[in-house]
Amino acid sequence: MLSINKRLVLVLTVFALMISILTDCASAASKQDYKYINYSTQHYNVWYDQGEANGLSYAKGIEPYLGKAYNAALSVIGTDYRRPSQQGKLNIKFYDSDDGAYGYMSPSDSWRATTVFLNTNYLKDQHYGAWANTVAHETAHILFFNYTNAAKWNPSLWNHTTFLTEALSWYAADCVFGWADRRTSDTLSATYIRSQIKFYAGDLNRKISWAECGNIYNNPKSQSDLVFSVWNLRAIGSFLTDDSRTSGSSKLTTLLWYLKLNEANLSGFGRLSDERALSTFEEAFKTAYGKSANSSWQLGTPESLTNSRYLYEDYYKYIYK
Repeated sequence: MLSINKRLVLVLTVFALMISILTDCASAASKQDYKYINYSTQHYNVWYDQGEANGLSYAKGIEPYLGKAYNAALSVIGTDYRRPSQQGKLNIKFYDSDDGAYGYMSPSDSWRATTVFLNTNYLKDQHYGAWANTVAHETAHILFFNYTNAAKWNPSLWNHTTFLTEALSWYAADCVFGWADRRTSDTLSATYIRSQIKFYAGDLNRKISWAECGNIYNNPKSQSDLVFSVWNLRAIGSFLTDDSRTSGSSKLTTLLWYLKLNEANLSGFGRLSDERALSTFEEAFKTAYGKSANSSWQLGTPESLTNSRYLYEDYYKYIYK
């Protein structure tokens, strides 16, 4: 018969063994539940599914292009809302879908977007520079939305927000692989953009406002509609970021600063009317560029084309000349 001391030792030994087994099981379960693996780069944390055989290869392949992608978006938006010392890096996650998109970003429940999603279904057969093109596009969205808090703007401004943020995102993407280095390459020059717009506009019979461009982009009736609005957005982005026509600090930086400053006036929570929100939006353009965009205005009679009171008419002369 075992003594009390020996029995106590035996109980403790069994108890310790059970704890060890439970700990090992918990650890194994934890490892099994852990779905994503992190590959850290200078500006992004790239996450891939541990079951994705090509995940690490994708992460390493895109890495050399990510610096240019981030800096292109930053140079276009002009403001890094993140304050890296406080908020850390942005994220990139891979997914595989036939949703028709190369990638996307979406604000979180806190209205902060932090992740670029890349669709390997379409990108896997392309040069990694093309992946970075999408990263730059979505990063510009993130910087724009988070800095201006545009996700909270009045819903009636959605098509105006589209032409502004999409235009800047297309332009940021055009600064990376496959397109033009900003203001240094003629790969995607203003002349080429104009030629594409004229081609898809059909003898220039199609003259649309910026707001209408955003509306068509979000609700294209045909592939031609979509392509035409994309080229128009590229032109708007080029136009808004080209400070060579003006002197002083970046007009775009001033525009975004003013939009951020008037965030409450643009927000759609019943505090202000749609007209007041649009007026604030137009005032931001006037503050930055000296002229309002008149973004909901439709080009009409030939006489109106000579009117230089509006920034949109400057754009018309710049791009349709």
